[in-house]
Amino acid sequence: MPALQVTPAEFTAESGVNVVGALHRIELIAPRMFAAGYGSIIFTGGGLALQPEYGVGVSALSAGKSALRALGYALHGELSEAGIYVSMVTIAGTVATNTPFDADRIVEYYWNLHMQPRSE
Repeated sequence: MPALQVTPAEFTAESGVNVVGALHRIELIAPRMFAAGYGSIIFTGGGLALQPEYGVGVSALSAGKSALRALGYALHGELSEAGIYVSMVTIAGTVATNTPFDADRIVEYYWNLHMQPRSE
């Protein structure tokens, strides 16, 4: 939907899906991670967070993905001292078998992010 046709309520709902839901889940699990002294939070976003100019017609989605990326960077700065690693995986393509975006490759990448030493 073109940007000027998105109502404030629709924009708010899209933000709720992309950002508020993620923050709410982190608030629920963070106390356990703080108690353990470690944890991994991995956000997934699309290429619109990196190239919002391609978001013509989906401005609310593009804004939400950009906001999620910003939240991830902010949380990394806030939580890394506590041993909680926050990262962002941006999938800028279609998930399909035998491509750079093959689901098996993506799963392996997530696992490697989770298992990497925290100093990296």
